[in-house]
Amino acid sequence: MQKDHRIRLEFTNNSSSVFTFEQAHLEYGQLADDSEWPKEIAADGGRATVECDEAEMSVAGCAGWVKYKSSSPENPISIYFSFANPIGNVNKIDAGTSDQIYETMTSQFLPVQRVFPTEGSEEHYWTVDASSTDGKTNDARFVIESGDTTEIIPENPQMVNAAATFDSVNANSGGTGYYFTIHPSIYSHFKGVGAFGSKLIFTHTNVMIDDQQGIYMIGNKIPKKYGGSDIIQATYNTEHDPAWGHPGGVQVCGSYMALTLEKSDKHNTCSEVQIYDVRPTAKNKPMKLLTTIPRDDSGVNGAGMTREKSEEAVGGEKGKYIVIAGDSPGLSVYRSQTTDIIAQTQFDLIQLISKKDLPDTFSPEGGFALATQENGELFIFTMHGTDRSFGLYQLQIEGDHSASVTEVRAPILLETGASSSADAETRYDDTSTAISLADIKARYKPDTDMMWPSELGANFRWGKGLQITSPTSIEIFATSRSALAGTFSIATWKAYTAIDAVWWPSIYYTTGSSVAIATDYNSGCLEMNRGSGGNSNKLYYRVGRAHFSGNRIDFGNGIYFTSSSDFAVSMDNKDHCICVHRESGSGNKLYYAVGLADIGARTVNWGNNQNYTTGTKVAVAMDNHGNCVELHTGSGDDKDNLYYMVGIVNSTAKTIHWGDSYKYDTGADIAIAMDDHGNCVETHRGNPASGNDDKLYYRVGRIDFSKKTISWGDSIQYDSGSDHSVAMDNSGNCLEVHRGSGSSADLYYRTGKIQFEKKKIDWSESKKYDHGSNLAVTMDNNGHFIEVHRHSEGGNDSNKLYYKIGLPDLDPAD
Repeated sequence: MQKDHRIRLEFTNNSSSVFTFEQAHLEYGQLADDSEWPKEIAADGGRATVECDEAEMSVAGCAGWVKYKSSSPENPISIYFSFANPIGNVNKIDAGTSDQIYETMTSQFLPVQRVFPTEGSEEHYWTVDASSTDGKTNDARFVIESGDTTEIIPENPQMVNAAATFDSVNANSGGTGYYFTIHPSIYSHFKGVGAFGSKLIFTHTNVMIDDQQGIYMIGNKIPKKYGGSDIIQATYNTEHDPAWGHPGGVQVCGSYMALTLEKSDKHNTCSEVQIYDVRPTAKNKPMKLLTTIPRDDSGVNGAGMTREKSEEAVGGEKGKYIVIAGDSPGLSVYRSQTTDIIAQTQFDLIQLISKKDLPDTFSPEGGFALATQENGELFIFTMHGTDRSFGLYQLQIEGDHSASVTEVRAPILLETGASSSADAETRYDDTSTAISLADIKARYKPDTDMMWPSELGANFRWGKGLQITSPTSIEIFATSRSALAGTFSIATWKAYTAIDAVWWPSIYYTTGSSVAIATDYNSGCLEMNRGSGGNSNKLYYRVGRAHFSGNRIDFGNGIYFTSSSDFAVSMDNKDHCICVHRESGSGNKLYYAVGLADIGARTVNWGNNQNYTTGTKVAVAMDNHGNCVELHTGSGDDKDNLYYMVGIVNSTAKTIHWGDSYKYDTGADIAIAMDDHGNCVETHRGNPASGNDDKLYYRVGRIDFSKKTISWGDSIQYDSGSDHSVAMDNSGNCLEVHRGSGSSADLYYRTGKIQFEKKKIDWSESKKYDHGSNLAVTMDNNGHFIEVHRHSEGGNDSNKLYYKIGLPDLDPAD
């Protein structure tokens, strides 16, 4: 009978401890053919995949748990990984330390994070991030991590170019990214949003009750694509004696957080900035108060915190910490007396910059986030609630007693939707026009849609915050005013600046004509090329190991594979590989072969060549979960049409189960790349019949592996030229290479940041990097590139093949 309810389990072990199999229990269902529980899951990124499906003649579906134990004697733990794909109910997933987790696992296909302290050790903990998918195949993934709360993260990532990142903010992209549910007794409004790892920290005040401590809440930062909804995990009081009830804006800096605190929401003549250790929030524990910066002359609304750039010389002094705090008198700038933050660390006031000495567009009553640029310059991102504006300023400090602020980018209005004005702070009551909980439940569908900020009134007037997520990216947060019947929303804007690249010189390695390249995401690589001269119809492969820091690849000898004219190749991180090609002498039949590369022996154990469709030009990409996407052009009268096929790889049998062939565009020449999250990018040349054959286009796609279909974005022209190739990583970065237009022998590249939800790419400028033709490129998840190309046409060197190694450059030239 057909089996419609399957579970594909993938375990990734990012800890330093091997996990060994102890026990498994399937409540119903069975292990799939040729599948078994691995005896161990290797440490440091080790992966294991297991497939389960329905039992023969069963209509119950598939569900159960498996137990693995860490091999670490210092930090022992046994974890039960629980999963279900039942008939008549939703897919489930969870992890725990007893088999009872099977009875209580989350009854929805949203991700969960479970934290398990090591028994007898308050410092060490284990985490499991678990996610599953809807549909007949539950792609259940467990990621094991371990941590030590004694490890300090001293600072945020230093930014490459704060202005460039600011410029990449899309003011109209403020969709609601997260939802949280809290107890309905939590009343009034939010003030600050801090982000630490996968946690969001919210400060909250109840202005209706005097002499009550302000609170902060901890929630999981769940991406929108997984539903974006969670229950607040923990709520704690801020610390002050006597009770002060009005916490304000915050910023997380590494493992620390600056939090502002006042007695009440009005008429404060004193206040303070508190510096907390936020590491315990990873386990939903209360933050630890380390020190305070007293302010005896005014209130305070927002704070920012960063670390100055350390001296580069060996033995040079580490950077000290800068804190800014603002209110109506102006902006106070402080510097720590020491280079480390410990209990009772003192801060010195550098200068109170009065309001009249600040730029007219700068509001000291707003929210702030400080950033240190790689060159040591300091910048302030501002979030001003009165007009919902977002701006960028430079903070210049000279010595111990002088500071100034200059405008770098005029504030822009971020579209957050309608909400109550700052002058009329409407409280939530029965006569309010705020959306009701019934409306929320009726309109909010985590699996298909998200509400916009206007529907819950997200606004910088309430909670706000900013996280520096990488040297080239930020995420901005704005909350709704209150928790309406226990639910509140977070609007988010994200900004990325694309990575750039540095290319090492080309290295000659063999002769041939057309060429292809793939990497195993570590250092192994597989190259294929057609011979030259009398061997022009012969296809050869060679296996190599790349030494990225040394700019070389140790290739093995070229090995004859088959006779071919058009071909493409791809690899996964387990050294499985796919070659698709049009075999010489077989007309327009297209073939594939699946192989397993032995990087050490510099060879591939290939399966048989198998015909799968007809066509001419081909391209292929595979992920690390046994999925692949193939592109091909038609043949004969159909030659200008472009088609795709989605396949599932059986690496044991060395076969591919292909879906149907679907037309998706017209054009010529094709290239494809995909990540591990079901996203893909293709590039193609325009349709020669339309006179667009010198134009290059791209599409971003979302793959449905269960249906073996792709939902494509628009076809968008990004350049002109030919001989193009594209690669991408698992973080949304991509790299494209192509030859210039016409008879040009110049080679160009672009880097890009992919906006998956909009199915668009933010490209860098096109830059020349070499000369040649017949090129291909691959990319790993560490930003390393390998490019191969043929020498420029003509001359005695025309059949020489070269490779180039590229590395990411996070400081691109203007």
